[in-house]
Amino acid sequence: MPQIQPQKALGRIDAIVTVLIVSWNELSTEEQEQVEALYEQMREAYAAAQWDFQQGEAVVTFLQALDAMPGVRALVGHLIDETKGPKTRGGAGDPDLLDRLPDRLDRGIQGEPVGPPVMAAPPPKLWESPEAGPPHLSMTRGEESLEETAEALHEKPTLLTRYPNLDCPDQVIVNERFSLFVQLLIEAPEPEAEAITIEDTGEPEHPPEVEIVVRARGFDIEGSNTRTIQVDREDDTEERFVLIPRRLGDQQIRVDFYQFGRRIGTIRRNVLVVEHLVEGETPQPEELAVLELRTAPTIPPPDLELCVELDRHDSRTLYFELHSTKEKVGYNHAKFGQVTLQGSPLEKMQAVYQEMSRMAGTAPSTPEERAYAERRLAAIGNELWDELIPNELKREYWRFKRHVHSILVTSDEPWMPWEIIKPYRYNNEGEREDEPFLCQQFAISRWLSGPGTADLLPVGAARPVAPSRINLRSVQEELSFVGQLDQLRPGIVPLAPFSDRLQVLDWLEHGEFSVLHFACHGQFDATLPNDSAITLSGGPLRPSDIRARFGGRRPRPLIFINACYGAREEFSFTGLGGWASRLVKDARVGAFIGAMWEVNDALALQFARRFYKALLQENHIISDAFRLAREEIRQAAPYNSTWLAYVLYADPEGRMQE
Repeated sequence: MPQIQPQKALGRIDAIVTVLIVSWNELSTEEQEQVEALYEQMREAYAAAQWDFQQGEAVVTFLQALDAMPGVRALVGHLIDETKGPKTRGGAGDPDLLDRLPDRLDRGIQGEPVGPPVMAAPPPKLWESPEAGPPHLSMTRGEESLEETAEALHEKPTLLTRYPNLDCPDQVIVNERFSLFVQLLIEAPEPEAEAITIEDTGEPEHPPEVEIVVRARGFDIEGSNTRTIQVDREDDTEERFVLIPRRLGDQQIRVDFYQFGRRIGTIRRNVLVVEHLVEGETPQPEELAVLELRTAPTIPPPDLELCVELDRHDSRTLYFELHSTKEKVGYNHAKFGQVTLQGSPLEKMQAVYQEMSRMAGTAPSTPEERAYAERRLAAIGNELWDELIPNELKREYWRFKRHVHSILVTSDEPWMPWEIIKPYRYNNEGEREDEPFLCQQFAISRWLSGPGTADLLPVGAARPVAPSRINLRSVQEELSFVGQLDQLRPGIVPLAPFSDRLQVLDWLEHGEFSVLHFACHGQFDATLPNDSAITLSGGPLRPSDIRARFGGRRPRPLIFINACYGAREEFSFTGLGGWASRLVKDARVGAFIGAMWEVNDALALQFARRFYKALLQENHIISDAFRLAREEIRQAAPYNSTWLAYVLYADPEGRMQE
């Protein structure tokens, strides 16, 4: 016999409660008391639940009790039947359920109605049988009819809870085939696994879909490495890939998930490739799988995604792929070469960052010096084009550039300055063709492999952060500007600035906000580049200090670290790699802005002003707002490297919520 399923029950509980309230007088006094007691028990159990499945069980228990009451079943039996199906495992939670449902079902408590409003006339007779369909209700809630409310509740997407998982042997024999199962499980494969919530319209012909891309260096993959699967509503979902290991030793399999053309997350699994099986366990990545699936796209995908994969064995080889859903661009996870650096990405860029920092801190005194500084910036960009971009990708650039506006660079490393690459070539006549820097040519942003990007940024609290004492002239002006962001966008709530690192850490761990803006010094530590600090009152704040997590019930905010040039003679830019990794991959912010090297104090203020105005007041997508800010300070000082220093981690098509 079909059982009530948690995910279906959560999708129908709103409509069931609405009908019970409307038809409350249809029940006997004894039935009313029983239903009210059951409803109160359900709410208490739901509020006390620590896990999604416990919330689902609370609703299921309530509906099972209602289903056993003949008088109640005559009213809502058809809706309860819609929650039934073949037995499955697990359940789903709905964090907003208790906020939507009324405290009580009866309509006369303390003389004031709870839930739908008082009816001017007796309620119309409910339908006699499930086949008859719902009645035409005429009671109003403001300008909205109760019929429309019930219909909207009925159409609200069901929530499916699934656990992403990669299932394959820990050890495999070199050159022998084995199976990799990419799974979305109803039950957690291990206690620490994190669930994903999948919106489902419930339409039989439109189950949720997700695209799977398997990337496995050191393995051959039989058939395509890219497939689209449909999420099973009643059971686990899995897709089988056949791999053949070709390289001995510790290897890693990476699987990216896409939906509506946007990468929504990554999971990985380590595999030991051996000649003969040995005893022992293979350590698995600590990174948890976090995906965000939807029933419909909220923003378009970027015109082009450049995926850069770093070889985990030599940490020097970069592999390049292009992907686009635009017909004129036309790439489907297509490979376009690889390059091997002489050193690690950070080592490779140290000299570049040092020179760029010097150029940000000095002002050329003559027109000739300014002209040379501009040419030097261009030469650095051309050199990066020569060294970082493989020939296959260089050729392809000249084909796709006319059809692309937004680019997302998804990379395994945070150090390479993709934005300041400057393409050029010599044509058949030997004439040189020069292109703008990539950050001028395109609305470009980047992201790290792992959690997917955020589509919409929340509108809410905005708080500036700066040390109480600082030798930068523009910082006070910058703090004042961030403190008035509500003048640019309704809904932004300016808060008093923080200066102490403990205040910041508490806010990151517990606060709910839209913008956190730092205006301060940055300190680069060459011995611990991933832990380079920013200077606040009370001492330095390091990436490793942060143990925050956004997403789910916590909005994913924008964090801007405007670490300004402080007239320091030594090399002292913020360690962007450590901050990006901590905030993007671990904390899962919606957007992060930082600088790859030192920036000029006055230009940093000008950049922040133009960016926030374009994002909040003019409502540009975030990458266009970023490009407008970059262009404004370029025009102010094209010879100063500050205009090239800034990096945006975000979905390029993302924007602030309306």
